[in-house]
Amino acid sequence: MYLRFDQLLDWFGWVVGALIIMMAIAGLVLAYLLARSLSMFTIGVFAIALGVGCLLFLPAAPRVTRALLWLVAPPTPPGPSGPLPTETVSIIMPSSTGEGAPIVAQIWFPSSSESAKSAPGSSPGSTPLLTCADFMRTRDLSNARPHYSILLYAPSNNGTRDQSTWTNAELASHGYVVAAIDDIDQDPPLPDSKAGENSAEPMTFDFSSAEAYEETQRLGADKARRQAEKALTVLDRLQACASANWRDRLQFDRVGFFGFSFGGATAAEAGIIDPRVIAVANLDGWLFGPALTGALLKPYLFLIEDEPVPGPKRLESPDPDVRYYAILQDRFLQAHKRLVDRPDNYGFMLRGSRHESFSDEVFGAAYYKTWFVLDPYHIKSIRDSYLLAFFDTYVRNEPAPLLLQSPSPFAKVEVLKSNQYLLDGSGQAEVQPSASLR
Repeated sequence: MYLRFDQLLDWFGWVVGALIIMMAIAGLVLAYLLARSLSMFTIGVFAIALGVGCLLFLPAAPRVTRALLWLVAPPTPPGPSGPLPTETVSIIMPSSTGEGAPIVAQIWFPSSSESAKSAPGSSPGSTPLLTCADFMRTRDLSNARPHYSILLYAPSNNGTRDQSTWTNAELASHGYVVAAIDDIDQDPPLPDSKAGENSAEPMTFDFSSAEAYEETQRLGADKARRQAEKALTVLDRLQACASANWRDRLQFDRVGFFGFSFGGATAAEAGIIDPRVIAVANLDGWLFGPALTGALLKPYLFLIEDEPVPGPKRLESPDPDVRYYAILQDRFLQAHKRLVDRPDNYGFMLRGSRHESFSDEVFGAAYYKTWFVLDPYHIKSIRDSYLLAFFDTYVRNEPAPLLLQSPSPFAKVEVLKSNQYLLDGSGQAEVQPSASLR
């Protein structure tokens, strides 16, 4: 892992500070127990050590204390904050023509039911599984708005449709209907599948050689396309099976699409191939295929983790895994440099964040180390606020000032439009993609 000095300070400074304080106190206690007098020089050294230790540790003490408490009782994501009660249901949607396998999607929506709870549903297995016809027959949209916009969601590589369930519920509570899919690698294989398609094995990112690097980009572009087509098929089938009430109130021709990690590449691809997708949000995902070379011309939002820009040391590393990973990351940053500086496009970096910060995974005990650096509640609030502002502005035509605020009103958020992070850091890789990838 490559870290900047400020990242090292955030992640490990408090540990060093705590160790210095403990060593200084231990030295003082030992001197007292041995009844030894201390010279003024020694006292000064202990005082300086305590001062340095406190400078490193005390600013982090609240978040460290909070993280230690969460190790005992893990944090629970907050419920939706919007004014509308929400429901979530998984629905199975067969093809109306008999061609193609059924697709299961999870839907979050503002509900008219008096018994509806503003709760997201914890996993696909814990939500009701209905046919689309039964869903339309037994569920109604809230009457708070005459029409509702649709947002599509795609998860990370090999991820499931519930990966960002709390964020999806948050958006639904503000008046969106969110439809989420499983990653296509979760789908059962089809009888006529080609090798590597619809398999139980997730796509792997191989940077072990120049050939593996090129193949990874080819496979990434192919998978982003197939996964985008799956999500758009969900949109088609939802419209085909919708009751008159749902069909009249849902805006199928003005859709937003967001995704986490590889789901961000899926969302970008959908924005290129389908005019119904009018706004795309990428939650810390790479880009592949046409999106990487500038084909996406829709309003675009991306939120990125606090990862150092690859420098010459990594771009020229003798280790091919390090070198080609850095080259692809550099190409990704170059693409976003171009995207962010276009009108109606936005980029924000969240200082101290990690990749998992952009999904519900940040609340999981497996990622407890991140709690010592960044409050998961704060990071979710940032993520949800920017998504809501972006889709309000470009899907519902209700401009939100948050997108234009610079500096950001949120602590640890860095605005990337015309920002030196992108302007100076990327563009150093000399390896060019093959013609088949352009």
